[in-house]
Amino acid sequence: MPAQGERDERYPGAYYHGASWWYQIKINGQQIRKGGFETALEAYNAKTKLKEAGKPPVVPSDIRFKQYADDWLRDSRLASTSKDTYRHNLKHLKSLYLTKVKDITVFDVRRITNEMEQKRRVVGGEEIPYASLTVTGVLKCLSKIMSRAVSDGILQVNPVGQLDTDHRPKHKRAKKIRMLEREEAQHLVSVAETFGQEWKVAFLLALHAGLRKSEIINITWNRIDFPNRLIVVSPDDDHELKTEASEGVVAMSDDLFRALHAWHEETEWKFGNDYVIPTSVRTAWDPTNFGRRVKEITKAAGLEGLTLHPLRHNLATAMIHADVPDKVISLTMRHSNTHVTRTTYAHAYKERENRETAVAAVNELFGSRDSARA
Repeated sequence: MPAQGERDERYPGAYYHGASWWYQIKINGQQIRKGGFETALEAYNAKTKLKEAGKPPVVPSDIRFKQYADDWLRDSRLASTSKDTYRHNLKHLKSLYLTKVKDITVFDVRRITNEMEQKRRVVGGEEIPYASLTVTGVLKCLSKIMSRAVSDGILQVNPVGQLDTDHRPKHKRAKKIRMLEREEAQHLVSVAETFGQEWKVAFLLALHAGLRKSEIINITWNRIDFPNRLIVVSPDDDHELKTEASEGVVAMSDDLFRALHAWHEETEWKFGNDYVIPTSVRTAWDPTNFGRRVKEITKAAGLEGLTLHPLRHNLATAMIHADVPDKVISLTMRHSNTHVTRTTYAHAYKERENRETAVAAVNELFGSRDSARA
């Protein structure tokens, strides 16, 4: 029988204690000890297996960008919609596909930025430059991949972060979304109804509940709580939400409740996982085809070019102008916090503050004494 504390030189880390063999190993700064092994070899093999399991995967230093980017996209914990966006952005990085990740420098990033800003794409038979937001999106995608390369020890620094200010895309002021007047919104919903009760519902889901296009396409009847007049927005096995914060409960307006109820009475497909806005064959709409139908409806309403997403912004802007508390707006829009809401709709908050300041100034300068005191 081995002596207490005896070590077997053939199997480093194995030692005898009590009535069995033990091993000792340090992983990520934590000491781990385990016994109960009959032989030093068993303890050594268990230690080796644990050590190998604790090692990070080894990434080949000569891996090329395309393979590395595909691996990153496959393993990332992104929503499917975000993955689709990054997958599209990767198409603009074809010049890097065969380049080894370790060889990518800020000069390559600068070249890609310059090429995209000088490129032209054909839209409606006309050549137009790539928008600065498109260039920014591509750089964001590349930056995420390069950050992973730094973590994997392939690169020392992220080359996108080394890009100087002069070579970063210049952002143009975002196009202001026009608020629909009450009569315009009512007319739009009326026109949508001529295409079918389900399309009236689709537009009201955006205009009154703030649902995104993908959420409208994938909403099912088991998410509609008629007794409590609520819509439950949550992921299922086939569809993901934009972010975790997108999950939530939205209250129905009177018009939305009546439209949903009328459509529920009319449609044959109204049970469980049946889609609220189905195709003629009971499936969910393809996003592109759904978008075409929406454009057809907005054009018929005299609002050509309007899509569903601005109607979501229209709801948020209307609530801001109505002095609805930030927390309520954030919950309605299903943002992660009120900071996101204030950042996203900074222009609307600024307009409200300017309006309030102007009214107060006019009352002070030109109003009656009663209004000034008020």
